[in-house]
Amino acid sequence: MTINLVWFRNDLRIRDNLALYYACKHNKNTVFGLFISVPKQWKLNTMSPKRAFFIYKNLVFLRKQLMRLNIFLYYYESTTFSNSIEYLVKFCKKKSRKLIL
Repeated sequence: MTINLVWFRNDLRIRDNLALYYACKHNKNTVFGLFISVPKQWKLNTMSPKRAFFIYKNLVFLRKQLMRLNIFLYYYESTTFSNSIEYLVKFCKKKSRKLIL
């Protein structure tokens, strides 16, 4: 059994998403989706509230689409981009330990 993680960052599509395609290529694969938001940094980088709401609405839609494929989309809100990488590493270690045991 292979564990694949699709880290959704800017591309929140199901169709024409090569990372998702290759993660799901074999039926025996376990696939997880992950989106990490960094609202404080978005604000510092002058992201408009409309853009943030647009991302949120797309995440809700993405989660529904992934659930149809039996893929759970995890969501984490980080304080900074560098903290998001630390969380990503912890997430991967935690998921792999749970699935191996």
